[in-house]
Amino acid sequence: MHRSAWVAVVSATLLGAAPALASTASSSHPPGISPQHRLAAAPACVHPPTKVNNYAPPVSGRTVALTFDDGPGPTTQAVIDILRSERVTATFFNMGVQQQANPDVVIEEARDGFALGDHTWDHHEMTAMTAHQQETEIRRAAAEQLSILGGRPCLFRPPYGSYDATTLALTSANDMALWNWSVDIEDWKAAGSSSSYWVHRIITRAEAGASQQHPVILMHNQATPDPATVAALRPVIRYYKARHYTFVDLYGRTLLPSVAATARTASGLHRVEVAANGALREQVDAGSGAWHWLGRGFADSPAAVATGPAEMLVAAREATGDVAVREAHDGSWAGGWRRLGGSWVGRPQLAVTASGAVALVMRGLDDQAWLRERVNGRWSAWRRLGAHLLAGPAVASTGGRGLTVVGVDDGGRVVTTHRSAQRWSAWRVLGRAAPVDPALVSTASGSRLLLVTRSSRGTLQTRAWTSRDGWAARGSAVRGAVDSAPGVYLDVRMVRLFGVRGNGLSENDWSLKRGRWSGWHAA
Repeated sequence: MHRSAWVAVVSATLLGAAPALASTASSSHPPGISPQHRLAAAPACVHPPTKVNNYAPPVSGRTVALTFDDGPGPTTQAVIDILRSERVTATFFNMGVQQQANPDVVIEEARDGFALGDHTWDHHEMTAMTAHQQETEIRRAAAEQLSILGGRPCLFRPPYGSYDATTLALTSANDMALWNWSVDIEDWKAAGSSSSYWVHRIITRAEAGASQQHPVILMHNQATPDPATVAALRPVIRYYKARHYTFVDLYGRTLLPSVAATARTASGLHRVEVAANGALREQVDAGSGAWHWLGRGFADSPAAVATGPAEMLVAAREATGDVAVREAHDGSWAGGWRRLGGSWVGRPQLAVTASGAVALVMRGLDDQAWLRERVNGRWSAWRRLGAHLLAGPAVASTGGRGLTVVGVDDGGRVVTTHRSAQRWSAWRVLGRAAPVDPALVSTASGSRLLLVTRSSRGTLQTRAWTSRDGWAARGSAVRGAVDSAPGVYLDVRMVRLFGVRGNGLSENDWSLKRGRWSGWHAA
């Protein structure tokens, strides 16, 4: 592919120097060391401003954030089940002592992609404590999450919403943003009752938030059961859905529809997708062939890559958190699924290097990027690449065994790291994007890449990279918003973009011959 065809997508101006982030070298931290040193061992969150946040992040239109304090508790699982079935996200502010008692629930919350925040160790009022006591409450709870997930919380909520200047200084020093709320449903007053009076009262107070553009609703899942909260949750969700609010966590993330993955082999262009019921299916040449069912129990979007003229590899994350791969030869899925271990968040991404190795990247429960490679038919161990990501990572080949990995961090910054000669660079900042999984594709030689990110309004931005010039300084917008994360594929003489628009998968092609996008159409 000619260089000008790629650079035409974005500005030809070179990317200037960017500040380095945490190194890709990262080791696990042994148990038993102090909370201070354990937190120091984890990648830092992006330093937040010293202020109190009360309103949901404004994504596009009206947004609402459901937040649950004091857990995990006996009704947390019921809350998670309702959020899953309604396909909405939320934020859990967990207490350290409750995390210690319920580590499996903490893992489930993280695996499902919910935002997790620090709610102190055991719920003492911050303004009644010394600075040392406040810091101990904050750090001890954060260290407990770190010991369970491997990653630190970047959000903090003080018990009772009570804080002072010391609290603000401590949360900022510990790389946390302080979040309170704008709507208090006072569900804790039900004291375990599930009577119709309390359920109705909770619903009514929650619905009052519709007078706001971006309400943050305070709810509870404490150590004593909250059955009235559980009974009220689904009606509250449906009330806000009916008023066209977008449900976000306190990072601004929302649950998006799954997008298909594509790969071309000698048997045609393969489309692989996870259906709403968790079944994975494949179709060769869209619209012209039958669907082949490859398995059930999957979550999020899959990944697919051609590993040879007639071979392809598919990766998909199971609902249990493990990631599994399966191969096809000459269009036949003769083998079964192989699980690669671990517990992961979000969708996998695949790339084939110029040397024939397969690279698989995932986001861990610690919100860091992880890599596993298949070289000469054998899978390596998982390797932690670092950063603190809200979305991604995506991966592409850059020649030989070179790889480029891109994600979006907790500050909404697009960040990247590159491997050359078996050494990884420090993470560097490319720009800003919404916290949605990016997509990355390379030419066969790996000398050129195309990065696709999504804005808060749903439009896609593209940016080109060449081995000679590096990243272009500015990207180019693609007209028309999509409702999902982007997918991208290099197909013969065109770049294909994929995204869900309305009720179906749509495609937009960049023709190398015409030098422009075709416009969105049904895929």
